[in-house]
Parts: sequence; C-alpha cells; structure tokens
Amino acid sequence: MDRSALRLSGISSQYRDNRPPVNFDSPLSTAPAFLPLSCWVLFLFLRETFCFPFSAALPISLLATAGWGVLGTRRPNKASGPAVSVLFFMALAGALYISLSREGAENFNYALGLASPPMSVESSGTVIDDREWGFGRVALLDSPKGRYVLKLDAVPDGPPDFTAGDRVSFSGRLGPFKRALDGRAFDEYLYWRAQGAVAAITRPEARRLGVSRGLVSWRTSLASRIKKALPPRTAGYVLASLVGERDRSLSDLHKSVGTSHLLAVSGAHVAIVFGILWFFLKGVRSRLYIISALVWLYVAMTGAAPSAMRAAFMIQLVIGGRLIGRRGKPFNSVCAAGAIMLIHNPWLFDDVGWRLSMLAALSITSTGSIQTRARFFLASALVWLATTLQASWTFGGSPLVGLFVNIFALPAFGVLFPLAFALSMPSLLGLSFGVYAAAIPEFLFLRWERFSLNLLALCPWNVDFSVPLLLLGIAALVYFFGRACGFGGTRACFASGISLFGVFALLFLV
Repeated sequence: MDRSALRLSGISSQYRDNRPPVNFDSPLSTAPAFLPLSCWVLFLFLRETFCFPFSAALPISLLATAGWGVLGTRRPNKASGPAVSVLFFMALAGALYISLSREGAENFNYALGLASPPMSVESSGTVIDDREWGFGRVALLDSPKGRYVLKLDAVPDGPPDFTAGDRVSFSGRLGPFKRALDGRAFDEYLYWRAQGAVAAITRPEARRLGVSRGLVSWRTSLASRIKKALPPRTAGYVLASLVGERDRSLSDLHKSVGTSHLLAVSGAHVAIVFGILWFFLKGVRSRLYIISALVWLYVAMTGAAPSAMRAAFMIQLVIGGRLIGRRGKPFNSVCAAGAIMLIHNPWLFDDVGWRLSMLAALSITSTGSIQTRARFFLASALVWLATTLQASWTFGGSPLVGLFVNIFALPAFGVLFPLAFALSMPSLLGLSFGVYAAAIPEFLFLRWERFSLNLLALCPWNVDFSVPLLLLGIAALVYFFGRACGFGGTRACFASGISLFGVFALLFLV
C-alpha cells in the first residue's frame, strides 16, 4: 500500500496524529525482515567459513546490517528511530540466541565440569528416515532422549531391515560425527546437526518393536501404494511431491540438467496445493483457516523439508495478512519465513537445501520491483546464478544447461504436477481405467526428459566455482536485494560496490 492510499484510507494513526510516517522508500518499511535475517546469516558465515571469534563476528554483522538500513533510507525522520531500535534489538538478541543454541547449553556445562557428556544411550524411538550412507545404510531415530544416527551395518546380527515408521528399541555407545578439514569438503557433523541428530551410535544393538501409528507410518504406506499402482516415472514424481521420497535414477537425471529443485518439495509444490485448495474451497466459510491447516498437513506428509517449511511459512504470513486486512511484500515474506526458521533451528544454516531454497525464493521475489517485460527471464537467470554459486561451492560444479532448461521447466511442471496428481488418483483408488489415465502423465514426463537431455547434449558444460563467479553473484544479488528493500538504482549499485570490497577483504586479507 503506497503513501497516498494510506492517507486516503485513514488507517494509519501516524497520519491522523500528524506524525511523520516511517519512510516508505526504506528497508525499515519495505523489507524490515531482511535486516535481522541478513545479520544472522552474515554472523554465521563469518563464524563458520572464516572462523571469526564471536567478539568480532557479532559487531561486524551488526554494523553491516545497520549500514544497509542507513544506506537504503533516503529521507530519515523521527518515526524511523523506534523501528531502528526494535530491529537492532531483534538482530542482537537473535544472534546471541543462535550462538547459544548452536554451542548448546550442555556444552557449557561440560566445559565448566558441571556435567559429563553421556558415553552411551539406551532408549526406544521411531525411524523417521533410512537411507544409503557411504557403503552402507543408516537410520535416523527420533526418541525421547534426542535424535540419533544408527549405523545399520554395524549391528552385530546383520543390518536390520528398518524402514521409516518402524518402532525400535536401541542401545549402544555414542560417537561424534566426522568433521571436515577443508571448508569445501562435506562435513558430516554439520549435515546431521541440521537434521536434528545429536550423535551417532557406533556400537548399536537394535530390534524392531512394530509399526508406529503416526504420520511417518502413513507416509510409508502411501509411498508403497504409489510404487505399486503407478508407472515408474509418474510414481517417481508423485513420490517426490507427496512424501518427499526421491528415486535415484530420477535424481541423477535432474541433477545432470540442473533441475533437482523440481524433486524437492518447495514453493512451487506448496503453491500448487494452495491454489487447488483455494479453488475448491471457494465460497466456504473459514476457508483461510482450513487451507492453512491442510497446507501444514501436506508439508508434514512430505517430511517437512526446509524448502517446504519456508514456503508454508510464506503462505501462512500471506493468510495472516489477509485475516487482518493487509498485504505484505513477497520479498519481505520470504525474509520473515527464513528468519523464523533460523531462530527455530539455527543449524538450518548448514542445510544446503535450506540455502538453495532461500536463495531461489529471494532471487525470484527480489526482481518484482523491476518493471520490465523480460522480468521472467531476468528472474530465471538470477535464480540460476544464485543457486549455481552455492551448488558449485558445495558439489564442485553446476550444469550450464540449467540456465536454459529452467526457463521452460517452471511453467511446464506447473501444469504437469497437477495433471499427474489428478490422473493418478483413479489408479491409486484401484479403479479399472486407472492404468490408462496414469499413462498420460507417464508419456508427458518421458517427453520432458527427452527434451531436457537434448538440451544437455547441445550444452554439456559445467560451471565450476571461481572468484569471478563469486563476485558476479554477490554483485547481482546485492543489487536486486537492494532494489527489493527500497533502494534506488544508484544506491543499489553503491551497495554492490561496498559488498564487493568486503568480499575482497575477506578473501585476500583474512
């Protein structure tokens, strides 16, 4: 809502009291959630990647956030003071909370000698995930004493055939996760901490007690039904979309063309569910409450992946805004969702899925303020650049063809996913004509794969991480993030220049 609309509607007490409003061309009013989020991300980045001490990382991140707010505010006024104070307090308190949560209160007790770390564990719990790990398999167990990683191949009587939803009893010695010596190497400790696991059980004893009756077992039953009732490709896409389970061959194919995000339950999937519910519940009283509950149920059924949680938080913010008669900006909603998730689980910062999801969502929404007919292609290019920067750092490379494939992938799968769900239902319900209905999305999915592989043959190169790619990505992201925060073009360019100077200082001086 612009200033003239506020003046006409009379809903702002600041106008009625003849007090100056917070500047609407400022991050304080355009995207206030970006300030604490950027502060916490920078704080964690300095602490982990460059090993800054707490006493240095905290003031640097606070000063950088304050500088962003000052640079983006063109005409400061008295009403900006309270907003600055609140956001500064949020950034400071959040950084302290995140640091304390990641260190763990129990670690302080261990360091002070007030308690000793447990050497073993004995409990019962539920298998919430099982997967291949290295040359064996592991199970992630959720128990009253915490989450643990059980190495199935280390069980004395042979690896048990555990699946998600099984109720098991277990015991064994606790061991630490492996740490990476190189900053770019895979860090087992950070990965499992992001999943909520606190330790690995190195000498386990485990036995199956039965099947739990919770949501995890329902997911397992639904996954089994999908595999039996649907043809291979349709089953793979429906599994990924409904229960968050990925088919290995399908994952490899999408990874080769840079469209792995299509298999991760993300904003596109949650938006499709929201759109379907919005259409079918039209005219129903309490529609927003019902949609909110069903969206969260869908996210829980898919395993509550970080990308799905972020999208659900965004939709919840949109629904909350409609309930109180306000409409927020998409960029600020993404920032608010990311900040909420980071406070809820500070270890999410180390989850590559969360990073890629946030970078993609922020990139898409940051181009909303750019008035051009080519905005869709601009958003696609910026998403590719942002995600390639992270993917090339983490995985060693990213396919160049993804820059072109994703231009067609998003609109194509926006149609294919709802069509596949609709045409899969007869087969899942056991109707006789279901096999013919399910053959339609199977054919379309195979045609899409052929199309993407043909593009890969024309553009087979990979983009590796490099300093020029880093500088290009930082400059582009800071510029568009600035525009989304209310910066003018000149100020956004100036912010990009300052950011590049800071990157140079970190790379060559630290």
